Amino acid sequence: ITTLIAKGVYDSAFPLHDGDYKVVGHSERNDRQLLHDEWARYGAFYKYQPVDLIRKYFGEKIGLYFAWLGVYTQLLIPASMVGIIVFCYGCYTVDMDVPSLEMCDKQQNFTMCPLCDGVCDYWHLSTACGTARASHLFDNPATVFFAIFMSLWVATFLEHWKRRQISLNHSWDLTGLEEEEDHPRPKYETVLLQKRQMMRNKEKKNEKKKKKKIEPVQREEDVAAGKDRWRQKLLSAVNTGTSTGVEKLTWRDRLPGYLINISSILFMFALTFSAVFGVIVYRIVVSALMAMSPDPETKSNVRVTVTATAVIINLVVILILDEIYGAVAVWLTELEIPRTESNFEQHLILKAFLLKFMNAYAPIFYVAFFKGRFAGRPGDYVYVFNDYRMEECAPGGCLIELCIQLSIIMVGKQLIQNNVFEIGIPKLKKLIRAWKGKGISLEEREEQRARPPQQWNLDYTLVPFEGLTPEYMEM
Repeated sequence: ITTLIAKGVYDSAFPLHDGDYKVVGHSERNDRQLLHDEWARYGAFYKYQPVDLIRKYFGEKIGLYFAWLGVYTQLLIPASMVGIIVFCYGCYTVDMDVPSLEMCDKQQNFTMCPLCDGVCDYWHLSTACGTARASHLFDNPATVFFAIFMSLWVATFLEHWKRRQISLNHSWDLTGLEEEEDHPRPKYETVLLQKRQMMRNKEKKNEKKKKKKIEPVQREEDVAAGKDRWRQKLLSAVNTGTSTGVEKLTWRDRLPGYLINISSILFMFALTFSAVFGVIVYRIVVSALMAMSPDPETKSNVRVTVTATAVIINLVVILILDEIYGAVAVWLTELEIPRTESNFEQHLILKAFLLKFMNAYAPIFYVAFFKGRFAGRPGDYVYVFNDYRMEECAPGGCLIELCIQLSIIMVGKQLIQNNVFEIGIPKLKKLIRAWKGKGISLEEREEQRARPPQQWNLDYTLVPFEGLTPEYMEM
């Protein structure tokens, strides 16, 4: 069926739903209505998931995904509670933190070197009091305990999920179930057919050349008989649709795709690093310009303003590149011509994860491990483009900037990408599909009024299921 859909013989194929998801009157609820009322609503967030019913309706793969999601969300509750306690400890002890107290003490009057050359003036350390106090909220002795706790939490979560998965496999009778052999993908079959055709044409040409060479020289009966046998073998091979030795595509057939894959991935890595470097240059230039400002309030908020605006730019770049990388990963995987859908998914996951991981975490890794390491010292600063000094960490350290960066990127991605894209765009697609279905003649409309639309027409307007790969990738 997938081959026929790929060739355009059929438009779509899907199992039908059990009627509408809204309950009409006092009739007995079907499985779809039960799932909607007890599970697929925001109002049912506090209830246990009906995993067995999900598996019955959607199948084992989707049942296991939501079982995993339930275990993960449930075990995040103790982790978040410990995190809140650690944060509250930071708030409680912020007035006892000696480094931030010394930095905020105006009587000590620590004078710091200028933030830029030529026009910037010396400044007092007490002006960075706010960032030092905020840094203690996220970097205090309790955070060491939290790091150890999270290491143990991860191990506990994995073991707990293994136990849950094995119990579900047993209750759903999946133990000892062998993976069904995947059918070849339509594109793989097409390329293989083209290769077979090329091999046949090549063999025919070789046969013609041999025939031309043999005919003038040898006329013996045994040669003619041998030639007839060879022709019969060739014809039988053509008729059965199998050429001599061509049963699958080799690495030589995929070599152009592999070369394009490697070069494209390297190019996209370079693009990600270029985007990060562009934001670094923006931070350096804007920091220098704000430090030159005569307004003392602007000067005092240089770091927070530059960090916040740079992170928002980073977020926009990440969201745009994420969409581009997702489409490019699919295109690159198609070039590899994987044999089955499972192979296609494995190759796609590897590429998409690599590209999206680099895209999302490159700016965070820069702030965490590289920022301020190469700034130099007074009298021997490191410069970018011969005019701008490499940026330094705040006096209280780079951790507060890392917190701002993480919070804006994580919250921004969750709100924009995982909610707007996952909820808004599917609804828009559904509206477009329904609108296209309305573009019919007047006679057909009157016919539709006379009889209610069939379930397959209603289901056709729904957004097609794209598999669980994007869901796991989001997690």
